[in-house]
Amino acid sequence: MKILFIQTNLNSSNKFTFSFGINSIAAVLEKNSHECGYYLVSSTCGQEHGELKNQIEGFEPDVLAFTAITSQFEHVRKLAGEIKEYFRGVVICGGVHPTLEPDCLERTEGLDAVVIGEGEYAVLDLMDAIRDGENIYSIKNFWFRKGKGIVRNTVRPLIENLDELPLPATHICDWQGLIDDTNGRLRFFFGRGCPFKCTYCSNHALNEIYKDDKTVRYPSVNRCMDEIAFATSKYRFNHLYFADDTFILNRKWTLEFLKAYEKSFNYPFGCQVRANLCSKKMFTDLQGAGCFMVMMGVESGNDYIRNEILKRKMTREQIVTAFADARDAGIKTAAQVIIGLPFETEETIVDTIDLMAEINADEVRHGVFFPYPNTELQRLCIENSFLKKEAYYSDYCERADSILDLPDLSKSRIEYYNDNFISILEEKIKKRGETPMGNQASTNTGFVSSLTNEIDIYSE
Repeated sequence: MKILFIQTNLNSSNKFTFSFGINSIAAVLEKNSHECGYYLVSSTCGQEHGELKNQIEGFEPDVLAFTAITSQFEHVRKLAGEIKEYFRGVVICGGVHPTLEPDCLERTEGLDAVVIGEGEYAVLDLMDAIRDGENIYSIKNFWFRKGKGIVRNTVRPLIENLDELPLPATHICDWQGLIDDTNGRLRFFFGRGCPFKCTYCSNHALNEIYKDDKTVRYPSVNRCMDEIAFATSKYRFNHLYFADDTFILNRKWTLEFLKAYEKSFNYPFGCQVRANLCSKKMFTDLQGAGCFMVMMGVESGNDYIRNEILKRKMTREQIVTAFADARDAGIKTAAQVIIGLPFETEETIVDTIDLMAEINADEVRHGVFFPYPNTELQRLCIENSFLKKEAYYSDYCERADSILDLPDLSKSRIEYYNDNFISILEEKIKKRGETPMGNQASTNTGFVSSLTNEIDIYSE
C-alpha cells in the first residue's frame, strides 16, 4: 500500500518547514511494509496545484495524507477539493488543526477523514484495513465522512513507550536540504507533551483530549543517543538542535542525557529552556556538554499580560536572571516575544521592548499573536469580541498579520511594531549605554544564521 504525505507552506512567514510527526508516522508504516512518499506545496515551487497533480499521478498512492496547522488549513481545504476531482483514493488530514478542531471535516468535502492526536498507529490501522478490505470506520483517532454524516471515534491511549517507535523516516523528504537552508541545523525532537497551561499555546488544549493519560513522556536516553548517532552519520551539519518544548523540564532525564551525550559526541547544540526552571548549575551542565545557545520564551514584557493573560507564571526578575546566568556560563541566548496580544496597547509593547533591551539577548525572535482553535486565549478573544471565526478564512500570513480587532491597538500599529521591532530595540539598548549583542543580525526568524556562523561543518 502507498501513502503520499502532503505538507503546505503557502503565504507563510515560516522559512523552514518540516514535520516530526510525518517522519515518525512514515517510519512506522515502512516498518510494516507500506510505501511512503512526501511532497511540500510551498510558496516557492510555482504552479503548486499542477505539480502536486503530477506527483500524485506519478506515485499512484492509495491514501493522501495532509498535515495542517490552522493557518494552512484553508489551503489544505482548497487543495483537497481539487484533488477529489481526479483522485479516487482516501484523503485524510492530521496535525494540530484537525486535532484541535475536528469539526473542520464537516466543511471540507475533499477530505474523507481527519486524524486526531498521535497518528502513528491510527494511520497504520487505516492502511492495513484498506489493504485487507476491512471496515475502516471504527478506527480510533479518526473522524470519518460517511454518507451525509460524520463518524466520530474516540482517541486511543497515548504511546507510553516511545522507544518502541522506529527512528524517524527523514529520508522521505529532502532532510539535507532543510539542514542546509538553516545554516547546518540538524534537528531532533525527543520528548512529547507539556504540563504547562499557557493560554496561547496548543499544548493545554491537546492535554484536554488526553486528560486521563500521562501526556509528558520521554524516550530512554540510550534511544536518543542511537537516533543522534544515526542522523549524524547520515547528514552534513554544523550543529544540533533539540527542539523539545522545554528540554530541561525533567531534570533527572536531562542530566542523564547530558552525561551520555558528553561521552558520545562532541557536536555543539542548542535547545529550548524555560526561564523559571533555569539555574546557574543547569546552564553550567548544558555548556559542559556542548550547548552553545538556548532559546527562552519571554512572550511579553508586561507583567499583567505575561502572567494573567498568558499565564506564563514567571517574574521579570526570573527572566532577567536566566538570561544573565546563561551568558555568564558562556551560552548565547535568544528570546521569543509576541506582540498584538489580547488587551495589548502601545504601552505594553514598549514594556516588551524595554525588557528585551534590559536582557540584550544575542537574538530576538518576534511575531504577531495568532489565536489557535480551542485554546483558552482563543475563547477569551471571542468572548471580548476581539475575534470573529470568519477571520480564519481570510487571506493572512500567520505571525506577520493580526486577525484580531483590538480596541486600543490598530492592526497598522501592530504591523509597524512587528516590522520595526529590532531597530526600535537596538535604539533602546544604545540609549542604555550598551552595544546590542546581536548587532544587525537579530531577525524575526530566530537565531539560525547569526548564532551559528562561526561553527565549522562537523560531518561530510
